[in-house]
Amino acid sequence: WYESFEEDECIIIRNVEDIKNTNPNQYEVLARQNIQSLVAAPLYDEGRVIGFYGVDNFKADTAEWTSDILKFMSYFIVSCIKRRELLKDLLEAGVHDHLTGLGNRYSFNRQIEKWNKFDNIVCVVLDVNNLKLCNDRYGHEEGDRLIKDAAYCISSSFGKIGKCFRVGGDEFYVLIKDCDSSVVKQKETEFARLIEEANVDRKTGLSIAYGYRMRESGEAIEHLVNRSDE
Repeated sequence: WYESFEEDECIIIRNVEDIKNTNPNQYEVLARQNIQSLVAAPLYDEGRVIGFYGVDNFKADTAEWTSDILKFMSYFIVSCIKRRELLKDLLEAGVHDHLTGLGNRYSFNRQIEKWNKFDNIVCVVLDVNNLKLCNDRYGHEEGDRLIKDAAYCISSSFGKIGKCFRVGGDEFYVLIKDCDSSVVKQKETEFARLIEEANVDRKTGLSIAYGYRMRESGEAIEHLVNRSDE
């Protein structure tokens, strides 16, 4: 119903009864809210309508003035929305690995701070084998595929019980709270199956070395990570 309006125009309905026959669906929406008149300004981003805002039940002689104010304010509202989305993207980029979508090292360090008071933590350290060989032989695009497939296998198995992170080129960590090593042991079969499925029709086979340990009482999580790595 707004498609006939130009980008710099507002929608002005001085009397909602005027659209009862031409646009019965919109009439029902407005009448149900006891709206007798409406001025609405479309919010545009690069020529695309992303929303509306407006004023209802205005005085009849203020329609044009209200329309001018709404058009003027719409630019500021769109600017605020875009700034908010940009900030959201920056925050996401700050805590997530761009290639896999898993938490990054910064996110891992934040998780350590949150869980430092818990003793029953298991850390899993995983390394993707032959990444450099894959990059050298087949190029970084194939190496990226290897990393993404590894991340999928890790998150699809261990991610069901813990938090997954990519902290380096071929290195992944998983932190699991409120469990012991037997819980990780139960996931190994599923993990192996996912790796086997990922190895169908590959130039370089996906192979992941991993180890895990449970936190000892009072142990620094950094030390737990080192023991798991060993």
